[in-house]
This record gives sequence, C-alpha cells and structure tokens, in this order.
Amino acid sequence: MNETNEINASVFEGHTQFRIARLQLFNWGTFSGSHDIEVSPRGYLFVGASGSGKSTLLDAMVTLLLPQPEYNAAAHEGERGRRSDRSVMSYVRGAWSSATEYEPSGRSRSVVRYLREGSTFSVVALTLFDAVGAQYTLMLVAYVKGRSTDENSVIRQFMIAPGDVTLSPALLKEFARTDFDFKALKRRLPADLKSFTTFTAYSAAFSALFGIRDKAALKLLAKAQSAKNLGDLNTFLRTFMLDEPKTFETADRLVDEFGELSDAHRAVVEARKQHEILEKARSALLRAQQEERDARLRDEEARATPAWKLRFERDIVERELPRLKREAAESEAALANAESAAEDAKNEVRRLEQLHYRAGGEAVANLTQTLEHRRDAVKRVEKLRLRVEKSLAQCGEKVPDEERAWVTLSEEMKALLRARESAEVDRMKRRDEAVAAEAALERELSALTREIAAMRSRPTNIPSNLATVRRRMADALTLDEKRLPFAGELFEVKPEEALWQGAIERAARDFALTMLVSAEDFPALEAYVAEHDSGECLRILRVEHTDHEEPAFRGEAFLSEKVNFATGPWRSAVALEFAARFPHRCVDTLEAFERADSAVMPSGLVKTRGRLLTKDDSTALDDRRSWVTGFSNASKLALYVEEAERTELRKNEIARTREALDAEGRRSRERLAAAEIVTNASWEEVDLLGACRREAEADEALKAVLESNSELKSIESQLVTARAREETAGRLLIDRTVEAKEKKARLAANESRLTAILREAEKLGADAIDPAVYLRLDARLPASVKLPMAERDLERAVDAVKASIADANRLGAAEAARAQSETCAQFALFRSRYPARASAWDTAYEAAPEYMAYLEGLERDGLPKFERRFRELLETQSLQNFIELASQLTASRRSIFDRMAQVNASLSTVAFSRLETGDTHLRIEINDRRIAEVEDFRRALRSILEGAWESLAPEEADARFERIGSLVERMGSADPEAQRWRSLVLDVRNHVEFSAVEYDDENRVVETYLSGAGKSGGQRQKLTTTCLAAALRYQLGRSATGLPVFAPVLLDEAFDKADSEFTDISMNIFNRFGFQMIVATPEKAVYTLEPYIGGASLVTIADRRRSGVIAIAYDPVKKELDWEDAVPENDSPARRSARRMAELNAILNEIEAEG
Repeated sequence: MNETNEINASVFEGHTQFRIARLQLFNWGTFSGSHDIEVSPRGYLFVGASGSGKSTLLDAMVTLLLPQPEYNAAAHEGERGRRSDRSVMSYVRGAWSSATEYEPSGRSRSVVRYLREGSTFSVVALTLFDAVGAQYTLMLVAYVKGRSTDENSVIRQFMIAPGDVTLSPALLKEFARTDFDFKALKRRLPADLKSFTTFTAYSAAFSALFGIRDKAALKLLAKAQSAKNLGDLNTFLRTFMLDEPKTFETADRLVDEFGELSDAHRAVVEARKQHEILEKARSALLRAQQEERDARLRDEEARATPAWKLRFERDIVERELPRLKREAAESEAALANAESAAEDAKNEVRRLEQLHYRAGGEAVANLTQTLEHRRDAVKRVEKLRLRVEKSLAQCGEKVPDEERAWVTLSEEMKALLRARESAEVDRMKRRDEAVAAEAALERELSALTREIAAMRSRPTNIPSNLATVRRRMADALTLDEKRLPFAGELFEVKPEEALWQGAIERAARDFALTMLVSAEDFPALEAYVAEHDSGECLRILRVEHTDHEEPAFRGEAFLSEKVNFATGPWRSAVALEFAARFPHRCVDTLEAFERADSAVMPSGLVKTRGRLLTKDDSTALDDRRSWVTGFSNASKLALYVEEAERTELRKNEIARTREALDAEGRRSRERLAAAEIVTNASWEEVDLLGACRREAEADEALKAVLESNSELKSIESQLVTARAREETAGRLLIDRTVEAKEKKARLAANESRLTAILREAEKLGADAIDPAVYLRLDARLPASVKLPMAERDLERAVDAVKASIADANRLGAAEAARAQSETCAQFALFRSRYPARASAWDTAYEAAPEYMAYLEGLERDGLPKFERRFRELLETQSLQNFIELASQLTASRRSIFDRMAQVNASLSTVAFSRLETGDTHLRIEINDRRIAEVEDFRRALRSILEGAWESLAPEEADARFERIGSLVERMGSADPEAQRWRSLVLDVRNHVEFSAVEYDDENRVVETYLSGAGKSGGQRQKLTTTCLAAALRYQLGRSATGLPVFAPVLLDEAFDKADSEFTDISMNIFNRFGFQMIVATPEKAVYTLEPYIGGASLVTIADRRRSGVIAIAYDPVKKELDWEDAVPENDSPARRSARRMAELNAILNEIEAEG
C-alpha cells in the first residue's frame, strides 16, 4: 500500500490509532450468505427501518470486540436486569421470528423460527488498520451440528490474522466440506494467525495488539453502545475513570504481616507463663525419669535373680559334697562286710542241709513241701472266699456252706449274666430320655429366668434378647435406653377390646418389635449396626419428631381404634405409622373378612391389601407369654413366674426318676459283678473248711516223721537256727546294698546338680553380670535369712527378694504414674492455653522431647530476645506499612484531582450546549465528603504514626500495639459490616463526590448535573454522551497527543431522542476527540450525522427474513450521502486500501488543524 508513505505521520509521532476498515459476514442472523461492507475510517452509518438488521450488524462487531456483549442493546436500554433474547446461537441459526403453536391438549407454546435448522456455521470478520500500515483481521468462526438450539452446542474459535483477510467462497466451501475442521480452515489462512477458544484469552491478545491498557476501556465501549442514561455520576466516574487505589494492597499486606508482630508480642507476654507451666512439667518429668531409671535397675535385678540364686545353690552344693563323698565310702565298706556275713550264713545252711539229707531228710522235705503247698492253698481260698462274700453281701446273698447250694447259686448267676444286656439297654434308654427331658426343662427354665429378670429390671414386654441388644447399643452410643424404644412399648390394646388382644398381637408383632430411633441418633446407630453383629434380627425405623395431628378417627371397627398410644414425644409419630401400616377392619365373620380389603379376625387370621393372608399358629392365640405390646409387663411377668415354677417342679420330678434309674444301674452292676465272680469259681476254690482240713493232715504227718528220728530232729533244729541267721544276714545285705546305692546316688545327684548349676550359670552369663547387681540383690535379703544360706532357706530367700522387687516396682510405678500424670497435665494445660504453639504436639508422656526442647529454647533465647523481636517488628513492618498507607491515601486523592483535571481539559475544548449568548462547556467538579468513619480512621492513623517509636517505653509500645491490633483486626475481618467499613475508609474514591457543572463563556453556572434523573430524554443523552466521550478519551488516549489508540465507538440509535443541535454537538465531541463513529440510526437522523461520517449502508429486509446491505456513496466535499449513487461493487482491494488511507490522512489533518 504505497499511499501509506503519504500519511501525515507527524500527528502520530511514532504511535498508532486503529480504525475499522471492513466488516464481513457469512450466515449471521438474517444476513444469509456472504456480505462484505467497507467501513469508512472517518465514520459510518447503518441506516434502515426498524427490524431491518442494523443492530445485527453492530452485534457482529460487538461479538468480536466486547466481553459478554449485550445484543440488540438499544432495544433493552433502561430495562434493568433484562437480557436480550439474541445470542450467538440465534445468529448462527438465523432466528427471524417466533410463533405460537398449540398442542393437542390445548396448551400453547412459543416456537422460534430459524433460517438454518440443520448443521451450519457462521463467520464474522472485522478488519482494522492504522496510519503506519498495520492491518489485522479479527474473526469469529462458529458452528453447530445437528438441530440443537442450545447455546452450549455452539463450537467457536476467535482468531487474529495479520493483514486484510477475505472470506472467499472457496475458503467457506472448504470449511463446510471438511465438516467444520478448524485445522483445515487455518491452513488456508495466514501462517502467523493466532486462534483462541475463549474470549478472555482472545481479548487479552487484541487489547495488547491495539494498545488498550485497561479492561475498563472495553466496559466503557460496551456502555457507549446504547447508553442513553448516565445514571449516577459518582458511580460512573468511580467505575470507569478511577482505578482502585493501592491502599487495599497495603492494608492486606499490613494484615498479613501483623500476624508476625502479634506472634512476637504474644511471645513476650506469655513466655513467662509458658515457662512456669513447662518448669512444673520438667520437675515432674525428672521425677518420672528417675523412677524409670530405678525401674530399669530393678529390671536388671529381676533378670539377674536366677543367676543370683544359682550362686547360693552352688555354695550349698559345694558345701555338701565332702560329706556325701565320706558317707558313700562308709556305706561301701559296710556293704562289703554284709556280703561276707551273708556268704558265711549261706554256707552254714548248705552244710546242715547235706547232714539233714543224709539223716533221712528227703521224706521230711517232701512232707514239708506238701505242708507249704496246702498252707498256700488255704491263703488263696481265704482271699477268694472273702471277695465272694463281699460281692454277694452287696446283693443280699451269702456264700453257701455246701457244694450243692454253691452249684445252684452258680446256675442262677449264669442266668443273670445271660439276661443282663437287654435289661441294661432298656434301663439306659429310659435314663437317656430322662436326661434329655431334664436338660430341655433346664434350658426352658433358664430362658424363663432370664425373661423374668429382664422384665423385672425394665417394665417391657419386648423379649429379653432384643432388650439386651438395645442395652448394648445404648451403652456403646452413650444414649439413654428411652431414646431407643420398641414400638410395642408405645401402644397397648384397650382394656375393653381384650377380645382382640391375641389377633392384634399377631397382626402388629413385626411393627411392635421394631426399634424406633430419632433422625438425630440415626446416623450413629446406623454406623454401629453396620460394624457389629448383634446375633438377632433387627428392625430399625427412623422417626421424625413432629407435632402432626393424630390420624383421623376411622371408626371403632378399625384396628387402629382398638389401641391406646403412650403419651410423650413418640406418640404422634407412632400413631401415624400405626394407622398407615394397619388399615385393617376387625371383623367377626368370614363373609365380612372376604369383603374387606384389609381385615383381622379374632382367630388371628390377617388379610392385607386384599393380597396377603397370614396366620401364625406356632403359639396359642391366648398365650400371653408371646405377647409383646403394652405399657406394663406385670401380667406377663406373673405368667412367666407361674410357668417357671411349674417348669421347675417338672424338672425336679424327672431328676428323681433319673436318680432312681442310676441307683438301679448301680445295683445291677454290683449283682453282675458278683455273678461274674461266682460263675468263674469252683466249689473247691471257696471251700475254706476243706482246705484247712487238708493243711492239718499234712502238718500231722510231718510231726510224726520228726518224732520218730532224734538225730534228724536235732539237725532240723540247727537248720532252723542257721536259716534264721541266713535270713538275717540276707536282710542286712539288702539294707547295706540299698544304703550304698542311696549314698552313691546322692553323691551322683549332688555332682550332677553342681554340673547343671555351672552349665546354667554359663548359659545365664552369671559371671558377666555386674557384681553391683548381686550386691543390690543381697541387700534385699530379709534379716531372718542367715549366711551361709541353708538349702531350706533358699526358696524363701528368693521369694522374699522377688517380692521386694515387685513391691518396689509397684510403688515405683505408682510414683512414676503420678509424675507422668503431673507431666501430662502440664502438657495438656500448655496445649490448651497455647494451641497455636502445641497443636501438632501430643499431650502424652512420650511427647516430652518436644515440650522440653521448646523450654530449653525459651530459656536459651531468653525473654529479652522476644522483646527485641517485638520492638523490631513494631518499628519496621507496622510503621513502614502505616506510613505507606497514609502516603497512598494522600496520593490517591491527588490522583483523582489530576485525572479530573485532564478530563476537564478535554471537555473545555468542546461545546456542551449552544446558547444565543455562546457555547457552554461541561466541567467535572470534586468536593470532599465529610464522613465521620473516615475522619476517625485518619485520626487513628495519626495516633499510631505520631511520636518517636524508638524511644517508646515497654508499656507505651504495648499500648501502641493494642491500637494497631484493633485497627488491623477490623481491616482483616470477614464480617460484612467490617468489610463495608474497610471499603469506605480505604477507597479514596468514596471520600469525594462529583458533579457535572455546565458553565457559559463568562464562567457562570448554567446547570448542575449529579445524574440524568429528572432530565428530559435529550438532556440525559447529551450528558451521557459527553461524559462517555471524555471517559473514553481518557481511558484510550495517548499521553503525548491525547488521541485514542482504539478509535471505533459503536452507537445503536443513541440519538433517537435528541434534537439535531445536540446530535451535532455530540458527534462533534467524538470527532474532536479522534473517535471513529459507527452508528446504527433511523433515516430521520441521517442529515445531522452526515458531516461526521465517511460512508453509509442502507440495511433492508425482505419477507422479514432476508436482510441485505446497499452501500451509499458519500461526497467528502459536500459531506453528505448521495442516495442516487451506490458504491461500485467491483472495487479492487488495492483501491479500497488507498481510499481508506486517503480518508484517514484527511481526518488526521483536520484533527491537527483543530489542535
């Protein structure tokens, strides 16, 4: 573009001013297809009838420039809170009308009609350029697939492309052909194009590109779009012209940093208190630690006690060893003598036996042997006969005196043995039956006893197993059992309806055994039931305590009218639940039962909802023991007591039967034992008289032989004496042998014990144990034990030492526990008073290192250090922050006056009104507000800052700290009232108020404006337009020239209520301030607007659905539109660009000429 070099660049002095050059649309609203509108850099009009699409064209630009655009803003200006019914979706779809349709039901609904109902897309492109040749195209590409009309279904991308991008048919067709592929689209656009999926990122990019420094500028542009009323002047200026002061940042920093100062001050004040608590803890801790050391010593003693005991055992064994060796040697010598004497006696008996044999001793020997045999036989008969006599005596029998009677008795006993099996089986069967019956009655009696005990402990008819489960739940959850009632405890059958008691018990049993729990207790109970196995079937119902009225009276025939409900907090809920669960009629006949939907008969037959029949005959209908409802259990308790007594009587009777059978069994076993003995013995084996007779016969024969041989008789006498001596020597030998073995065994045992002691001592490491431990154990010996210790005293001494250690451990543990408890109590006190310091520390004894480390640090650092730290922070952080805050309050106020001076300088160059006496000018004046809270805040600041901080006495520093703390606490509070106060005192914009004053040429006040309220529509528009222009000039202006960096201002029918003079003045203001005005206007205002534009388009619409634009030629000399001549459509891009630059050159020359 060669014409760029001919621009009057001196006006810009190296900076840019961007203006709109071109608007391109594709399928945007009612503008179907492609539309390309060249926009004059001087300004542009969209002229047309209402509803033709003028606002649609402005909305296309707004979509690309403003955040959260308000579409068709002119139509809704002044309607607070109402949002436009237009959206990106409505523009993409081409919404053109709405119609009312009627459904088959007769209901009506509004239906929006769209030009594009299937998958479609839209493109909006806006080209901007500046005086030094830079061009950029802003684009929105949006598509929607299917037939969705949800705004969230629109997929969109914002783009910024260098240069003047043309939306060619080929480009659009390719995008449609690729099924709306953004990547394919970008490949056909400039390579350095930037795309964005969010408006925020896109807005930040183009704001930086065009030099828009503040979001407030975009808000101002949005407000200018359709502003016809300024509203409150103060609010407008504070919002759009004044920045939030930095006082808030400083206040936040002051609040944040005050914590450190507060901590330092708290450390000074409370360090001594902390030290006092922790010193007590340390004293108790030292006592506890001493007890721990003593306990470790006692533990050493306890572990060393076995080795210590071995030392004494070894001493005892070693002292016994010499004596045992001596005794063993003596017993061996005595044994040798006894063996010699026994051998001599034996030899003497052999000599006499040989003499006795030669003298005829063989016959004597045979007779003697016979006598011995018969004597042995007598002994055997005596022993067996005694056994038989005892067995028969237990059966009531005697031993017969003759053989025939014995044979008869033996046959009887054999018959008894043959019949014993069947009799025993029968008896055992009867006994087993008695034992089983007795056990069953015992279980029944135990169950009855438990029920009786449960009913006596709590007057309830609920089974004891469920009552026990409830008690466990209540104990675990620390609840009163009354908070967990069973439903059956809260209703009972009316006395006059006793006939129906059994049937109602059948029908309502499940509900009666349902535990009720309030909504408050339900979560805890639910968690408990989930984690524990009760072993029972539980039904739990959550109940809301309400004040509902009780259910309406249904009639006496209904089940719910035959019960009374307990008074109290559960009454209403139980009554309602009962009525809902049991809509049953109480009927006496089967015919009535069949007709009813839900009914109960006296027999216990229950029908529910016409579908479910139930009848429980597992217990008798009138068995009161199975009843579970009622307020009292007195009658049921009496039944259970009576039943328990009957059961105990039956159990005792069966026990007596069992005992009788046991006695019968014992007698049978005794008789069978006797039978076994009798049948296994012959008469000869029990005939004692016969055996004695035969013994006497053998004795007489032997005497006869001896009396006939005197020599043999003499030898026999010597032999008797020798045998007696042999027997005595033999016994002595046995004694000496046993004694020798015992002595030898004792010695061996002693030696083995010594070996074992030495081995065990080595195993225990006795020699490695500190001798001091043995000395401490020796010191624990009781005075009654004398040393050297005797064997008999050893165990008593060891037990005494162990008892001494145990007593010391018990006393030491008690003292250690007391000391630890005192320590932990001080830890708990410290933690409760100083949670910020000790929140991470436990209060257990094991946490002592943390507390003691802190105490050591406290003592090591010292209180002066805390004092120095506090003074340092007080004099640095807080003082500097308050100085900065005071400076910022002053600077922010000065900044307000400086900014308003700049605005007033701009306003002084343009006319606000044209009077006969001359033009008037608008000036923004500032007045201080006298706000008591602000004045108090400033006085508080002065009281903090005045005086020398470094020379403050401690009490003065504390007082100043308190004033700072009070102020900081209020500034940092989240309380709404504190937040209001904070905003009031810190936001300097609230400390002044503004008014717009209209002055004439002689500086006389013509009019004062605080807002547009009470003014005519034209006056409001004039004030709004003037203030907006000044605000935009300030927000978008460059410091060097004052020209706005971003020139376009979009107005949607902004002058519809203004006269031509004001319209001319307003347009002149925007023009003098260097803005490019793009205005949508009806035809009536065109004449006044023509001098301030460089082109226009006529917007038309056909059939209310097809909008189009026709460019109108503009004569720059006459500064008017040529309605007879349209702009040629075959302009080349180069010619369009040259024309833009020429127009911009003329504009800038005019601005420079006007100063």
